[in-house]
Amino acid sequence: MPSSRVPTIIPGKSGKGPFPLSLTLEQLAHELNSLLDGSLRSLELARNALECETIDSIFTRLDSTQQALRAMSNLLERAMQKPGSGIDIIRSPRLLKDEFKAVLEALQPFAQENGIEIIKEFERLPRSSDLTSPKVQKELTERVKEAITPNPDWAFDHMLAYRAAEVAHTAPLAADARFPIFPPHLVSQVRDALPEDAIICLDNGVYKIWFARGYTAYQPNTVLLDNALATMGAGLPSAMMSAMLYPDRKVMAICGDGGFMMNSQEMETAVRLGLNLTVLILNDSSYGMIRWKQANMGFVDFGLTYGNPDFVKYAEAYGAKGYRVESAGHLKELLAHCRDTPGVHLIDCPVDYSENDQILNKDIKDLSKAL
Repeated sequence: MPSSRVPTIIPGKSGKGPFPLSLTLEQLAHELNSLLDGSLRSLELARNALECETIDSIFTRLDSTQQALRAMSNLLERAMQKPGSGIDIIRSPRLLKDEFKAVLEALQPFAQENGIEIIKEFERLPRSSDLTSPKVQKELTERVKEAITPNPDWAFDHMLAYRAAEVAHTAPLAADARFPIFPPHLVSQVRDALPEDAIICLDNGVYKIWFARGYTAYQPNTVLLDNALATMGAGLPSAMMSAMLYPDRKVMAICGDGGFMMNSQEMETAVRLGLNLTVLILNDSSYGMIRWKQANMGFVDFGLTYGNPDFVKYAEAYGAKGYRVESAGHLKELLAHCRDTPGVHLIDCPVDYSENDQILNKDIKDLSKAL
């Protein structure tokens, strides 16, 4: 199979030129077969598991084009062997509808020799939107719910007891309205202020532990927490992308002062792009997590405290709105105001980490042992 021919580029509608990656015809034929096989397997599993009427209809449409698609992949290989066909490459490894259709149109002469109406078959193919439409999602959810039956051997008494003990332990901490703000209270206030589909994007610091323990997530992918590499500075960029992908949802970046300053220049980007998001800075004028670990290891408190800029003026310098929390009640007001007001907001929130070690390293261990 020849592979050294100069490729023909099929540009996209945007006119911005090809992607860096591209597919030769051999690769495209392989991708077609892989795409088909994967679609058939996924739909077959869904049909067998759920007997979903809507999926059945989609499967029927796909199944009826199976032989045509198999023939099309063979046509792609044969087309390469005919000089001057002009069909050598597709610009994107993601088979975009318009570009894919352009390839099929160019292949039409070869297809007609085999009695295949490529374009008609292509138009009959199910789209990804068929499987992600609200109607199908609702039907799938209902089928799954119907398929789940309680197992009499399941016993959740111990788990529920642990959960009740944790809630009882956290409730008085969350009600502590001291100032500077107590972390459990802050977590509770953020949760109360945001709708269930809001997205919080945690930077990396000791507050991450408090949110992981106390923030209730009601929907998937609404708590973004990069707990593996734990890179400081990740909170604001994560929130920006969330706001770009989901412009109708509430988005909040939750950062320490140290992590925020590692990527704070992106406030300009957020303002320039016209994003709607809130940056909540938990300000203790130190690298709090590392300072905590330093103390637990018996080292002298050294090198981890610093001064910060005036975050309110800093936000305003980028064209954002800046606020400084003055009390627990004021925090509640600011969270509601930023939630309901379009634009980029920054809240400078002084935080009290003085009980981190007692609660997280001692009290919780004692509670666990007691259970």
